[in-house]
Amino acid sequence: MAKRLMNPADILQHHWLSNLNLHPDGTIAFVDRSINEETDSYHTAITLIKRGSMETIPGEGFDTLPSWSPSDRLTFLRGKDKKAIWMLDDNGEPIQLIEFPESILSYRWSPDGSRLFFTAKVHADTKKEIHTNRNGHVFEQVYFKQEGTGLYSGSYTHLFLYDVKDKRTKQLTDGPFHAANAQWLPNGEQIAFTAGSLSGDDIYTRRNERIQDLYIIDIASGSIEKHSDSSLSIQKFTYKADEAAFIPIANDQEFGSGTANRLYRLDAAGVPELLHTEDIHAGSASLNDAKFSDDYAAPLIHPASHAIYSLVTKQGQVHIHRFADDASFQVSTGDKDIYDMALSADGRRIVYGP
Repeated sequence: MAKRLMNPADILQHHWLSNLNLHPDGTIAFVDRSINEETDSYHTAITLIKRGSMETIPGEGFDTLPSWSPSDRLTFLRGKDKKAIWMLDDNGEPIQLIEFPESILSYRWSPDGSRLFFTAKVHADTKKEIHTNRNGHVFEQVYFKQEGTGLYSGSYTHLFLYDVKDKRTKQLTDGPFHAANAQWLPNGEQIAFTAGSLSGDDIYTRRNERIQDLYIIDIASGSIEKHSDSSLSIQKFTYKADEAAFIPIANDQEFGSGTANRLYRLDAAGVPELLHTEDIHAGSASLNDAKFSDDYAAPLIHPASHAIYSLVTKQGQVHIHRFADDASFQVSTGDKDIYDMALSADGRRIVYGP
């Protein structure tokens, strides 16, 4: 096909792929986002690729975040104004799994499948509502307005735990902070997440505006332990079980918001160690109009070699790099802008979204 200039109608044929998830049998699940010309809105659907064939889960165009439970049930978020967690039953029919008053933002299954945690926005005890008068609003966060989400609503993102057997939900975190990037630790009794100051006392200071620390919450006791020393602002992380260490993508804010992200190792005591010396930016720093989110994949750990795979931005492109034995090399080839990736259970394949 001959090259030509893009015209406005071409955008209606464009598809954005995200939320890659890879089942041990090789099935790939992802979110396919497109434009519905009739409603002048986006349409999102869960699509499966299995043995070369594609299947779309029937829905109304508001499905996101596909994930398989340890019992092999496909789960996902569904809903236009308020998202809930749904799953496919034995007949492949969608059924609602969790009912919650607020819209669910993210979720993850526990290693044994008996529980899952999810995040939702709620008002902290000391931040019941936005005070309003005819002169305007009183905002209680530095980031009072963000692109894509609008004005701060007076709520904070917190963690909730759902017990599959008892069908009970309890709130795990509370206070004037946002819990983000949460993931289970292998023992199934602790959850790690990032946040600023848990007290919120220094929310207006320049340092707290930019530093995101790593915390670990013990589910049984509810106690929260800070696992980093505030020398780094942690953007993404994964847990490396063979070393009992965390592998974060983070930066030291040497140049403020213009500081490049690096790949670090946090040992059991939370002491950071830089894992590379190359002049690269860990994660995705690419911006273009073909993306509908600035989110990107956290590092991955190979199940056998324990090598680290991370997205790296270099010379205007985003590729997958492998870090091992104090060295790194680029795995993906060609002109790429990769924003999502998933590693197969046996470590033999990486599926990515360019």
